Amino acid sequence: MSAPTAAEAPDPLVHIGPPPMRSAPPQTPPAVGGGRTGARRAIAVPLLVALVFAALQVVAHPNWTLANDSYRYARQSLEILGASPAEARQQAVRAYCADRAAQRKRSRALDPVPAGSHAGRNTGLRTCLRTNAGGLAPTDPRYERIFETRPGYPLLISPAVALIGVARGMWLTGLLLAIGASLLVVAVLRQVGGSPTAAVAGQLLFLSSRLGWWTAQPLAEGAVTVGVLAALLGAWWLLHGRRPAGAGLLLAALGATALVKYSAALTLACALALAAACLLFARPGRPPAAARTGAVPLAALAGASAALIAVGASALRLPDAAESLQDTFSRNFHRALVTDPWQRLLGLDVHYWAQWLRDQAAQPLLPVLLCLAGWALLRRCRVLGVLAAAAAAVGVATAAAHPLVSQQDRLWALLWVPVVLGVPLAVDLLRSGRVVPEPAAPTAVSGAALPRR
Repeated sequence: MSAPTAAEAPDPLVHIGPPPMRSAPPQTPPAVGGGRTGARRAIAVPLLVALVFAALQVVAHPNWTLANDSYRYARQSLEILGASPAEARQQAVRAYCADRAAQRKRSRALDPVPAGSHAGRNTGLRTCLRTNAGGLAPTDPRYERIFETRPGYPLLISPAVALIGVARGMWLTGLLLAIGASLLVVAVLRQVGGSPTAAVAGQLLFLSSRLGWWTAQPLAEGAVTVGVLAALLGAWWLLHGRRPAGAGLLLAALGATALVKYSAALTLACALALAAACLLFARPGRPPAAARTGAVPLAALAGASAALIAVGASALRLPDAAESLQDTFSRNFHRALVTDPWQRLLGLDVHYWAQWLRDQAAQPLLPVLLCLAGWALLRRCRVLGVLAAAAAAVGVATAAAHPLVSQQDRLWALLWVPVVLGVPLAVDLLRSGRVVPEPAAPTAVSGAALPRR
């Protein structure tokens, strides 16, 4: 009898128990639900979840508000659509003020002791328009340039803004980004051999987590999240034999993310290059040979992308880390610039992360889920665990570079990536009662077959 092929050989990393007998070839279990019915169900259920989520967001829409950053992205979008700078500023301010006035009106309706019945929505709107006639503060050109060098998100929201206006257009774009990101979670989990149930569990976990919430907001974080998840899928393909598709998706994701936030794209590219190095220099058999071979092109592409982004940002003289620190320590350039921004950052980070640990100890949901996800990724798919850690590193680096307690929930949202990818695999492990070998090649997203056991 012929020896089993590389695709059939069990992965020594994740196989627990006695090795399979070589006299009997491994069997592929039938797809859940059987044949085409199971494949259709694996596609239909995530789409149904997306539809229900969209309906819930329609109900929640009145609670949705524009932020200060949203105003700046909206103004850029209106300029892209042909408005003059003055017209774009006026329309963006009006959208922001109308949104805030509606929010105050809802708050007053829920107040058992209203401050005063004469303060109506129109009064709040007029006051806001008058106060911000010259644009929302801060208006320092150095602060404005930080946003002007990020054209990706304003370009992305422009079609919806042109069709249905600023506020509704940004809301619709955020909704579509959240749905798209949730489907990417499904795709990644199916590619690594997760069951259809695990894939839907990951989608639900993403949409109900803080990562999903921030992805749906009228901010650039949604586009960054989609870029990160797409890059992880491309990296997985690259590591498991789908070289052209994986390289194309990885480069497209990094390029699109660079247009949205080049600092995030640079950090992600560096993290993926480091992840590839970890896979490449791991002990033989850890990871499987196929992933080790694919780590070379992944390291090359990610490293080259990081170098290209860094050189491009320098050549175009885009705001760098030092300028971002000056923005932080001068209160958006309202105060004098500091002479020791890096030393101040180090000192602030010490207190920031100490407070973070206290916060997590008081409300340990995220640490508990991270531990559960880490266990599942370690037992089920270490390659995915390394890639998920690279995505989480982007969130950690972002928070460390901007240690602002008021913004921490948004800045470290990518820490949820290992959770939404690892906890669903824990569901599979607990349901099966044993560890399933990591697939040697990517499986179809449609779920026509489960990984070989």
